[in-house]
Amino acid sequence: MNVFKFDVKRADTVRQVDLIRFFLPLLLFVIVAIFEVQEHWLSTKKFEFQLVSEIMFFGVIGPTAVFFALTYIKFLLMEVITAREETEAVNRSLEQTVAERTQALAERNKELALANKELMQLDQMKSDFVSLVSHELKAPLTTLNGGLEVVLQSSDVLPEKTNRVLRVMAAESERLTQFVQTILDVSQLEAGRLALNPGPIAVRPLLERAAEMVINNPDRVIEWHIQPDLPPLWADEVYLEEIVRNLLTNADKYSDLNQPITISAHTEEDCLKISVTDR
Repeated sequence: MNVFKFDVKRADTVRQVDLIRFFLPLLLFVIVAIFEVQEHWLSTKKFEFQLVSEIMFFGVIGPTAVFFALTYIKFLLMEVITAREETEAVNRSLEQTVAERTQALAERNKELALANKELMQLDQMKSDFVSLVSHELKAPLTTLNGGLEVVLQSSDVLPEKTNRVLRVMAAESERLTQFVQTILDVSQLEAGRLALNPGPIAVRPLLERAAEMVINNPDRVIEWHIQPDLPPLWADEVYLEEIVRNLLTNADKYSDLNQPITISAHTEEDCLKISVTDR
């Protein structure tokens, strides 16, 4: 509709310029002829050569020059109109392209939002499932650990082979319990529900307890580099001990038996640095 209106306006403009281009020189010729006739013919009553020459000069050459000038102006005007039409066409094309891209982007954003919502729902279902399974496994494992601990308290009346099997079962049950607890902690961490209970911790007893629980091979050498008079560390004791146990487990699992494991703890500026190295 806008193109049609503009074409009509262009046609009207061209028609008006053409009218002026043709009728203005004619009007000038008539005016010059009347003026010259009035000036010479009415005063002298003769048809002189000067009258004819002035009419030819002012009445023909002048209007002709005006005609060509208006023709050139029409040409320039057509160039301007054409350039304007091309600009309008480019603008309309750009507006249409922007509208299409905007619509496509909106649809894509809608699809991404829907996919993100589905992923969040799946992630929540996964977290709930892991949490449920972990809780369901943790209860019987706690019972099993308690039963094994009670049985091991009477190990003096049991055969050595039975005691050895029970100790292995207790160690594996404890390891499985820690594994389930780790899964539960990760699930709670992803859900933003992991609760920490920080407090003052004696570092050396915690490290010794973790090493005693993890390192079961008597041939494994542990080197201790603990700074004397270490200040208490403010942290969650359960999770800190779990971190140390994981480090010790990796060191014990992936290093040669003749390679000692070094456990160190010392203050460094305003921090307390704990490290476990196996090489």
